[in-house]
Amino acid sequence: MCRLFGFHALREHRVHAALVSEANCLKKQSHEHPDGWGVAAWGTDGQPALSFSLSPAHADEAFDRVATGLYAKTVLAHIRLASVGGIRLPNTHPFRFGRWCFAHNGTVTAFSDVKARVEAEIAPRFRALIAGDTDSERCCALFLTYLSAEVDLDGPVPLLPVAWAAARTSRRVAELSDTPEKPSSLNFLVSDGRVMVATRRHRPLHLVSRPDAFFVASEKLCDARPWEEVPNFHMVGVGSDMALHRWETDALGAG
Repeated sequence: MCRLFGFHALREHRVHAALVSEANCLKKQSHEHPDGWGVAAWGTDGQPALSFSLSPAHADEAFDRVATGLYAKTVLAHIRLASVGGIRLPNTHPFRFGRWCFAHNGTVTAFSDVKARVEAEIAPRFRALIAGDTDSERCCALFLTYLSAEVDLDGPVPLLPVAWAAARTSRRVAELSDTPEKPSSLNFLVSDGRVMVATRRHRPLHLVSRPDAFFVASEKLCDARPWEEVPNFHMVGVGSDMALHRWETDALGAG
């Protein structure tokens, strides 16, 4: 599978420790998830700067350089264990559209069998932008389809429509792909630098929420923070005020 890390705060911080030095940092986790990495960080201009590599994070000096240089209010990081799609840059997370970035931990069940049905529900403008062959990128495009039907992607977007679009994507992809024997695993992490939303569906997810900062990760990164496990089929999110919101995924995504 893959592993996710997200950080959103009131002011800029360094996130070097979470990526490369904490006891269970992403660099350490990449020994089991070696098929490339990607990091997005939002600067003062509101646009994300992205860095990618096909090398394992633990063996890539570029990962250390990127982690050391990060000073941002919002960061989204991903390490990959390829399950659908080859080890190619177009398949490396996070996927970007404008200021929006999206990452996925999990696998769409029998993706080759349901690929056409998922693609049929993606708006043509986003389907035309798909560059790789992963289930994850198509989940991203479907998320953008739902979100763009509700809001202007270039303007300020409230937290609730983002959460609804992520929930709707999780619910709909599960409807198209789940089998009794093997449900799809659909942990999503999405941000535009102003809001951050994470969903849990059949993969672990943990959070730390403080008045000034929000952390979310597939695994607990260290014992120093009070990590809390997000229940399965639930999701969490924060906006610019850093208030933590929680939802039951399928209930939110039903509309």
